[in-house]
Parts: sequence; structure tokens; C-alpha cells
Amino acid sequence: MSRFLRSVIIGISGGVFGAVLLSFSANASELTRRDDLLSVFGKAGAKGTFALYDFAQDRLITVHHKRAETPYIPASTFKIVNTIIALETGAVSDIDEIVTVDPASIRNPGWKEPMGLRGGFPASNVPVYQEVAKRVGLEAYAQWLKRLDYGNHSVGDEVTTFWLKGPLKISATAQARFLADVGRYALPVTDRSQSYLHEISLIEKNRTYELHAKAGWTTAPYPGIGWWVGWVVQNGNFYGFALNMDMNDINLAPKREEIGRALLKELGLL
Repeated sequence: MSRFLRSVIIGISGGVFGAVLLSFSANASELTRRDDLLSVFGKAGAKGTFALYDFAQDRLITVHHKRAETPYIPASTFKIVNTIIALETGAVSDIDEIVTVDPASIRNPGWKEPMGLRGGFPASNVPVYQEVAKRVGLEAYAQWLKRLDYGNHSVGDEVTTFWLKGPLKISATAQARFLADVGRYALPVTDRSQSYLHEISLIEKNRTYELHAKAGWTTAPYPGIGWWVGWVVQNGNFYGFALNMDMNDINLAPKREEIGRALLKELGLL
């Protein structure tokens, strides 16, 4: 069931956030549409969407709202959830346990070195996480996706590909909300698992903010969808974000983070 049950336009603000929409549900949020920021995608020659959830203000900001509400296959951004589930189920003892995989499954030279989740997460090592998935099993995944309320909860019957080829899907807005909870240690799991995830997802930290992120790319269906998602901690507040864009060429991969960072800067978070 959607988090948003009904919406009503209540006015237009002359401030920085433009048109404001309030949504009423069990998780009522102020919704701000920033389609003026589509120019950031345009300048990069890309088409996509962006969603940011400001936890303290209970405010959702979207760029191309219709697409932001459209579910897509999460691809490697699911490694965020997969890490939590692997630790909670005991599929791995910790993020340093070496996960042995079939050498024939290794296509990327960066995956040849034996590694656990500490190395497998930033390297986006597909074989490592597929081996973990076999240990977890479909039944446990189905239970955990419902418990975490992640996406459409669908796992199908292929335990090593349900997040790469479907049927699992999630929207940018749902990712943003979920990741704000991840950032503030609010998942219904142990602090240990969340601490491990925070450790391996951190890509930048300074006096002003802390940035955690994960990229993803699925080629099913065509055109492929590229993701860049994560959370920002700034001044004691937590902001979950999710970008997805059409991506049918690996050469477009750097644009995911490039556009995402530009949008976070426009919104005053970097």
C-alpha cells in the first residue's frame, strides 16, 4: 500500500522551495516539487528524477515528481538492505568475513581479490552478494522485506537476481524515506548491523556534513536505470536521497554521482 493516501494542493510559496503540496496519511509530509532543478539533469544530458526526505521537517522534495513515485528495480542499491539482512540473519558473521565465490562468476577484475562485505560493498561485488543471498534464502528475504517495508516486498523465485532483474522494485521517494531511517539508526534491527552499514557506506565526512551513498545500474528493462542513493547527516539532521536516471551506456555511470552531488549542493546539503 502506498504511504500516500490522498493529497491536496494548499497553496504556492514564494520562497526557495516553490509550489508546496501537503500529503495526508499515516506518514503525512510536506511535499515540495522542484522541477526547476530538472535543468541539472539537462545540463548533464540526462533524464531522471531525484527525491530528498528531510526527517526533521518531515518534508519530501522531488524533482520530476511522477517519476520519483515510479518504482524501478533497485539493482546494486539493494546492497544497503542486503548488508543489513545478511548480518541480522547470520549469513555472515561480520563485514570482514571472507565470502568465497565461484571463480567462474567473477567478470570484473576488481572482484578477483577475496573479500567480505567491507570490500564487496564499495566494489559493488555482485558474486559476493549473490553468494550471501543463497545463504539467506527467499523465505527469509520475503520476511525481512516486509519487516523493513522496503519496496514492493517481492522476491519471486530467483534468490540471486530478484534485485537485479526483478520482481523487486522501489521508487525514489520510498528509497529516500527508507534511507533517512537508515541514517538515523531507526531500522528494526540491531545497532551493530546498522553501525557496520554506516561504516562501509561512508564516502565523505567533514566538519559540515557526513555523506553515505551507493550506486546501482540495471539493464532490465531497456533503457537501463542508473541509481545513486544514500543519506546526509548535517547539523544533527538526517536527509535520505535517491536519484535514478535513464542509463543505457556504462559511460554515463559517472553522471549519477555528478548530478546527485549537484542537486544536494543546490539544496544546501553539501
